[in-house]
Amino acid sequence: MILDAAVIVVTYNHAAHIGPCLESLTALEPAPAELIVIDNGSRDGTPALIRRDFPEVRLIEAGANLGFAGGCNLGARATNADLIVLANPDLIVPPEWLGLLLKPFERDEGIAIVGGKLRYPDGRIQHAGGAVLLPLGLS
Repeated sequence: MILDAAVIVVTYNHAAHIGPCLESLTALEPAPAELIVIDNGSRDGTPALIRRDFPEVRLIEAGANLGFAGGCNLGARATNADLIVLANPDLIVPPEWLGLLLKPFERDEGIAIVGGKLRYPDGRIQHAGGAVLLPLGLS
């Protein structure tokens, strides 16, 4: 089973970070079905930078700061992709990242959520996942 995924990036005054992030996300192989940026009312030129340098990215301007969760929810409502990947605007990934992230879903229909290793710029691991404890969903 091949699944399509939408990558959703939420920004708020991230003009300094969004360029390298989107450069890495537009180079993904396989490419996401959609690459969506939700801008939470940035005043630092973030939307203009995205429109100018990344016309292939779907930019949705919220008009106000909805917070990360609110931006994610807005992005989730805007796509029909099978899977949703939520990302911060300082994320930089290798080209194979999305394919590796989707593999568990393709192997097991019972999987509902996955996460990748989070690394510092020097390569050290910052976070490598956890467990969700039911019934409360605590980690």
